[in-house]
Amino acid sequence: MDTFTFHKLGLEIIKQSTNKAVNIYEKDVKNFIKDKIEKLLMNPNYLNKLINFIIYDFNVLKEESDFCNLEEYEKYLTQNPPTTFKREVVKSNGELYIANFLYSNGIDYVYEDPYVVDTSTIDFQQYKPDFHVLNTNCYIEYFGIDENGQVAPHFVSKNDKSPTENYLEAIDWKRKVHKENGTKLIESFYYDFKRGELLKNLERELLNKGIKLSPKSDEQLWKEINEKNVGILDEIINILATLINLIKSNNMSFDDFKKLCLANNVKNDISIVELLEPIFISYNEFLRGSSLIDFNDMINIATDCVKENKYVHNYKYVIVDEYQDISMSRFNLLKELRNQKDYKLFCVGDDWQSIYRFSGSDVGLIMNFEKYWGDTYISRIERTYRFSNMMANISGNFVMQNPHQIVKQIRGFDESRSSIGCIYAKTENDLILRLEEKLKTLPLNSSVYFIGRYKFDIDILTNKFYKKYNNVSQMVDVCYLERRDLKINYLTAHKSKGLQADYVFILNNKDYGMGFPSKISDLPIIRLLLDNTDDFLYSEERRLFYVAMTRSIKKTIFLVLSTNKSSFIREIESNYEKIINKEFYECPKCGSSLVKKNGKFGPFFGCSNYPNCKYTKNIK
Repeated sequence: MDTFTFHKLGLEIIKQSTNKAVNIYEKDVKNFIKDKIEKLLMNPNYLNKLINFIIYDFNVLKEESDFCNLEEYEKYLTQNPPTTFKREVVKSNGELYIANFLYSNGIDYVYEDPYVVDTSTIDFQQYKPDFHVLNTNCYIEYFGIDENGQVAPHFVSKNDKSPTENYLEAIDWKRKVHKENGTKLIESFYYDFKRGELLKNLERELLNKGIKLSPKSDEQLWKEINEKNVGILDEIINILATLINLIKSNNMSFDDFKKLCLANNVKNDISIVELLEPIFISYNEFLRGSSLIDFNDMINIATDCVKENKYVHNYKYVIVDEYQDISMSRFNLLKELRNQKDYKLFCVGDDWQSIYRFSGSDVGLIMNFEKYWGDTYISRIERTYRFSNMMANISGNFVMQNPHQIVKQIRGFDESRSSIGCIYAKTENDLILRLEEKLKTLPLNSSVYFIGRYKFDIDILTNKFYKKYNNVSQMVDVCYLERRDLKINYLTAHKSKGLQADYVFILNNKDYGMGFPSKISDLPIIRLLLDNTDDFLYSEERRLFYVAMTRSIKKTIFLVLSTNKSSFIREIESNYEKIINKEFYECPKCGSSLVKKNGKFGPFFGCSNYPNCKYTKNIK
């Protein structure tokens, strides 16, 4: 019996086939990308491409015409609200483009500013054009009609007329209002957006209306992007690394990749391809010049050795652990070994915990196991001793919202107490204060994980928390100075897989690009390189959130900004409002938290801001 990692197996196959050892590039490809991109950013042309990608293509949504009904469209917008550079939530891709164009060209505007003249009636509210150029009488409307004057299928009608007829009448009414009141109207259209002519036409119309453009320099925009989006360059690097790993795992050349993108015409493909190409080429040149190959190259070479019968195996049984992390290159190696000489295959894996897409993993290979391997017997392990029945039900139902995930009915241990809770506050400072209050109530010597989506999520912790990276555990050791007995660590959701603590606090449950879910790690171009099964919105992020919330033995608590809840938090609240334990009630008088106190008439809730606030509430 032989035991291998895929790394060791690939090296052994190559060694036996060629009588030579190969030199592997052991570092993470992200290290190479980071060094290279920092040099590329000194090139004005590359910096401009990166800025345009972030401003216009980072958060591009599905086309409006992709939705068949209003409910489907509104649900999608709720989960993925189009958010401008100024953090405004708008209603479409076109409006997103317009807002960011105005911002980057130094044009002050207000989104949906009430029109200068009162137009409200008993039946209709005040008219609010999409954009008002400040200190002018110029307005911009984005009309959602195609070349044939038709609205998207999701539009509905509330009278006997068709949605298109109603919409066209509204356009005529708006034109008439501007004409009668002497205000300027710039019209832009969905079909302009589809043709890629929206911004060119907008610029021409602005100039025709006497609006001066004062474009911000790329250096200024790059500075503002980094100020408003902490860690955004790291996330760009993650995306580029994911693409490199997936391209190589699929054994594709860069030309093959470009052809794939052109054939599928996916939004934002061109811009990301242009950003990736010089890095991909340099990476391969570096490997060749250093007589190195990376992990994906090594697995692909080993696969060729098997295919050419330079290596012949004698295995009758092959057991693969952690199969949910399988990549296309590793699958191809297993497949060629089986094509050469058949063997019984036994795989262990949990599709709910497939979270390593960035390293080349493809969850479709486990979701569609029979498609790739033929007749299969599936045995489900549906008993866990790691968390409670309540957590099993909530987390299981959450991850299975993706209809492609394998259906399982997980049972945990019996527990009468609530195993899930939320801490709410209106500001991050108040959120941390309430976190501190909760930590003070935990049992002596409890183990605690703070889990974030990104490494920088730990920055929310104040100076009452001492933080130091531990090279052995590869986690951040955290000491809360008022409860030194607590064993606290900070780690990302990816790092948390397979680990447990008594109490887990999940951070960064915010609704923005780099919140949880991350909206910028789910680009359509990445899905081109994967089995097309995994097309559910934020599917990988949903599995990652599942992993994070199931790390607790006793309780998982979400830290939530009540003014900016992520789509995942809103979903859990709507489904489990009566079950979720709200760790603190909010004082209606000052916004601080209410804490349980004992008085001469029994227990009551009092404001934590006492004596500055003396609000109390009886406990019924």
